[in-house]
Amino acid sequence: MAAEPLYNYKIKCPFCTTEFETTRMRPSAIRVKEQQSDFGSVYEGECPYLYAITVCPTCSFAARNTDFEKIRMTAETKIMAASKQLRVSTKPKPDIFKLGPSTPEVAVKRFELAIAFYKMRYVVEQGVLANMYLHLVWLWRM
Repeated sequence: MAAEPLYNYKIKCPFCTTEFETTRMRPSAIRVKEQQSDFGSVYEGECPYLYAITVCPTCSFAARNTDFEKIRMTAETKIMAASKQLRVSTKPKPDIFKLGPSTPEVAVKRFELAIAFYKMRYVVEQGVLANMYLHLVWLWRM
């Protein structure tokens, strides 16, 4: 029996130290059906674009899965300030923190939040931002 394509991954936020679970997609479950002219892919079953961003439910810090645990608060003073502000904010947060299957609408919100945090970084690799914007295009197309 094959493993389920989605699983919950336990992670710790580098900015507020909250431990939480986020949904990830197993690489073995990714099946490309079609490659599009802008390098986006159409997938059989679940789409990995929907699970590429991790968002902390406490402080709303968001980053690509591959970067989330690598970003250090001591080097990112603007993000630390924003994280503290979001943590104590009484404004309602968007519903982007739930576990399990996602939607393109939720994934777009996660990417937009992550892009905002990447723009606050002390050093931003432009290729990373360009890639995130390209993912947004693919999500909007869905």
